[in-house]
Amino acid sequence: MLVLKKYFLTANALLVFLLVFAASHLQGHLAFLMQFKNADRIIRLIGKIDQVSFILVSGIALAIAAIYFIIYRQERFNRLFLVLLTIFALTIFFKGKFENLGADSVAEIFSSNSQEAADYAISHLFRVNLTIKESLVLLAPFVLIPVYLGMTKGLQSAIKVRDIRLAFFVVAGIYAMAVLSFCGKLLNSYQSIDSYQAPLRQSTLAAMPFFSKVREAPNVVVYIGESTVRDGFGPYRTGSSQMNPLHGLEPNLIAFTNVITAFSHTFPSLYRTFTVANDPYADQFLLIRNLRRANVLSVLSSNDIEAHWLSNQNRGCQLDWTSQLFGEQAPHLEFLNLANKAECPNRRKYDAELLHAFERHANSLDRPRQTLFLHSYAGHDSYCTNIPQTEREAINPLTARFSKKALFGDAHIPDMKLHRKAINCYESAISYVEKNIRTVIDNIAEQSRPTILLYFSDHGEDPYAGTGHDSRNNSFRHLEIPFLVYFNKAAMERFPELYQAAHDNRHKRYSLEWFSDSLLDLEGITYAKRPLMSIFRKDLAAPPRYALRKSDLSGNNLILAIDEEDASAQFGLLNHGHDFYQKRRLVNKLPDAEANKLCAAGVDSMLKFLEASQIFRCVEINVTMDEKSGRLLAYRPPKKNNELELGSLVGSGIGKVNRLYLSIQSLNRDNFDFLLMRLNNIFPRSQRSNVMINLHHYEDMESAHIHKIVEAGYKVFYELSDYRSQRCVRLKESVTCRRFIEETLKRLSVFRFHGIAFAREAYVFADMLPLSGQLEISVRDLSVRKTEDLSAMALSRSSIYLVPYRSDFDY
Repeated sequence: MLVLKKYFLTANALLVFLLVFAASHLQGHLAFLMQFKNADRIIRLIGKIDQVSFILVSGIALAIAAIYFIIYRQERFNRLFLVLLTIFALTIFFKGKFENLGADSVAEIFSSNSQEAADYAISHLFRVNLTIKESLVLLAPFVLIPVYLGMTKGLQSAIKVRDIRLAFFVVAGIYAMAVLSFCGKLLNSYQSIDSYQAPLRQSTLAAMPFFSKVREAPNVVVYIGESTVRDGFGPYRTGSSQMNPLHGLEPNLIAFTNVITAFSHTFPSLYRTFTVANDPYADQFLLIRNLRRANVLSVLSSNDIEAHWLSNQNRGCQLDWTSQLFGEQAPHLEFLNLANKAECPNRRKYDAELLHAFERHANSLDRPRQTLFLHSYAGHDSYCTNIPQTEREAINPLTARFSKKALFGDAHIPDMKLHRKAINCYESAISYVEKNIRTVIDNIAEQSRPTILLYFSDHGEDPYAGTGHDSRNNSFRHLEIPFLVYFNKAAMERFPELYQAAHDNRHKRYSLEWFSDSLLDLEGITYAKRPLMSIFRKDLAAPPRYALRKSDLSGNNLILAIDEEDASAQFGLLNHGHDFYQKRRLVNKLPDAEANKLCAAGVDSMLKFLEASQIFRCVEINVTMDEKSGRLLAYRPPKKNNELELGSLVGSGIGKVNRLYLSIQSLNRDNFDFLLMRLNNIFPRSQRSNVMINLHHYEDMESAHIHKIVEAGYKVFYELSDYRSQRCVRLKESVTCRRFIEETLKRLSVFRFHGIAFAREAYVFADMLPLSGQLEISVRDLSVRKTEDLSAMALSRSSIYLVPYRSDFDY
């Protein structure tokens, strides 16, 4: 005990060293950890430890220094203390900014685009984003100060100094090793454009003999959007709006509803977009630096297609990587921010000036074999900075109507005011983009030659989660992108077969991974090695899609399965494991009859409802009655009131589901009539057959109450006690079990319930009830991650099968 007192701080320092080493080592072996039971929880725990360990080390160093200064106030250590305080502050400031950052992302941020790097630094790096829990971790090391002073009371000062100095050197060494290791990982991930240029040139030359132009083609305009998520964009909005600049362009305008990008940063995405896949399936599993594909701009030029590249992607008189690799292959170039090198570094130019450049080059559309590429920048974080002041007026209707908890649930948002402003700025940017697209379309509509517009975004964005397009914290919004095709009148008349094929394929799955196939096919060029996988061909059948192929700084090789259950293990990769895509794969894999049964459990925030309604045909909402205000609210006590009204949630129009499963909380005989009246106000009778009411047993439950609900047109499920039903499964012959069965049968015979509800663990109990065959069954199974986790028997017997859906906006 005396030795522990003498070297208390040193022992703590060594424990921290073991913590840092173990967490860092295990973080680099996630694929190994995935084989264990509860792998997700293990990986999350290790991730949390890895996140706090770096800052914990710097905090302990500062705490040790503070102890020394409390005991020995020596002037010569003041500067050291200030240095340590600065290091601690910087560690807090930059905490988590580069964690799990992919090698592709490092190249993107630090090399490929100086404007994007500057905007990324402003919007992401220089923003402190700590949760309450993380803030408590910051303060934890300082608890050592009173503890140590209390334990060492009465010991000689020399012993104290020895322990303090030894512990300080141990912690300083750990911190230095961690910093050097991190910097080494960053340097190892750094890439120069030379690592792409030579292989791309060689693979293009090797593939060139396999391309040939076989038919006449229209002129083409390729409009490359920036950071545009499909949700809420123009033709994808729920309903139609006269205020939408793209409204009324149908049937000439075709909106593709199931297109993804391959990556959430510009360069990795567009590298795949503008190269021709060798193997459309297997290429997805390769890092871009390992791809050996042909440059589609070079292919166009070699087949007498006159290309124009117009870009608003860079400042500082340095071309972005996309322009250097692809744009410079076009004979006609215009880079807005390189127009006058004497202005370097010059002002930011908005996309309106890109449209002026387009108008200058649009004269070429009078000639055949013309293709114009427009690479825009509006939509990039920081959103308002990249659009004119006069365009910063849009207000997102969700942020205007709903409270923080109602909209975002438990998502961590440090500054709600700034967050709402960022979302409104993004809404303004999208409105600005739509107007610009309409300007280009109006020009194309006036062209006498057949001309077709292709619009897509390089990647999506997640302004709601506040992650921008950070590949480290990605969501489905980073990948699901808008993809539009517009035929002018001449193109509709001259190429009706291309239009019809595109129209027929608009709901099929597709990826920017194969965009070059569609572009070449539109240009009348074939590829001898394989049939082109083009949206302009009737036989389009895309393989299962994968995205976000990267290696993180810890050495893990990652990818995200979009469509199939998961084939990443065959390529030595680890699946990112998005629950959005996991559950969508689960729903899509089942026959319609069974998919209709799946219901997302506990959807109690607006954004979670929006997400779940894109996957599930049924969602469960917890309903709590607030008689004082006369409202039904979508939350479940003991959670705090989120001020989200049930009527606003289901009537908002932001998500459409076939069925609603309402789990009623705190029901009693006194508030029953209030509940029914409010439900009837929300749901017209024509909709009530698709609304299911889940009721817990309450004292003095009356059959007349249940009859009223049934007569009003709703379906009613009686929820059995999880504890008693599961206990009954274990102790079938017990007196308690028999009594519970008798009580349940009595209630089912008296009340006109349509069905019974219980947890999956108690499913066997249903077979113990003679009346169960006459009732519908609702099963709650919160263990489901993928198809294999479903109980085949429970699914076949049930009419509702509740499964979890994890979202950033859980509540």
